[in-house]
Amino acid sequence: MPKQKFNNFDICAEVACLRARVVGTWLTNIYDLDDKRTMLLKFSRSGGATESGEGEKINVLMESGARFHSTSFVRERKSDAPSKFNMKLRQHLRSKRLNAITQFGCDRVVDFTFGAGESEHHLILELYAQGNIILCDASYTILTLLRTHRDDNKGVVILGNHAYPHDRFRKFQRLARDELEDALEG
Repeated sequence: MPKQKFNNFDICAEVACLRARVVGTWLTNIYDLDDKRTMLLKFSRSGGATESGEGEKINVLMESGARFHSTSFVRERKSDAPSKFNMKLRQHLRSKRLNAITQFGCDRVVDFTFGAGESEHHLILELYAQGNIILCDASYTILTLLRTHRDDNKGVVILGNHAYPHDRFRKFQRLARDELEDALEG
């Protein structure tokens, strides 16, 4: 049975795999899948990498709160109109180059960076609890999101036109050898 939810290590491994395979490609389209919390991103690499002379096509499946990975899945043609969320993603991301994929600290959050300079956008995938897919501009101001979230006790507000709180994630900490030995002994 395939894995249903990714842990921190799965995310780190998948970020490394996708970084090698997808960074530098162009986003050709984004599709909603049946449940509206799963997206299919279609990328292409220009340069005639296939026998037909077309660029290589790569599909990335993104499921809010669960997983993301490249896939050979091909979406069936549907006459359904895309959701408003999807239309907003297409408006800002279609035909842009994917420049980076990073994991925020050691948490289950992945940042896909499209474009550069003033036209840079971040597609953030949260893979904990119910998850979320969030589109931000270059300064991490939220443009649109799959689901809003507010936790006044923790001071977390994830709403449109607010700054995305990317500084709240756990950072990687390097330990000196003696610190590690002390921690293991104590």
